[in-house]
Amino acid sequence: MSTITDATKTRSLLFKQKVESLNLSPRDLGRIFGLGDSAEETSIRRKLREEDSKSFRTPTKSDVLAINLLDFLKAQGYDLMSLKFDDTGQLVQVKKAKKRTND
Repeated sequence: MSTITDATKTRSLLFKQKVESLNLSPRDLGRIFGLGDSAEETSIRRKLREEDSKSFRTPTKSDVLAINLLDFLKAQGYDLMSLKFDDTGQLVQVKKAKKRTND
């Protein structure tokens, strides 16, 4: 049985908090992490499970970097759902979020 270190717990908590603050579904995050292909959805779901779950997977340092960069983009006013990638995984589009009007 593997032991979960404090650093792992902290990284997992940070990942979960950032995912929650982004307000994106695991499917949407899976598409972004999969560079346009939602194949990463299962991986994202496993990283959002409780640490004592048999199918839990620890977010990698790269996962935490990516989620922090997504959080930064959102804070800068970008629409994360507009991220588009070409067949090689190159980011080819990200649009600013539309400003809401108070009607």
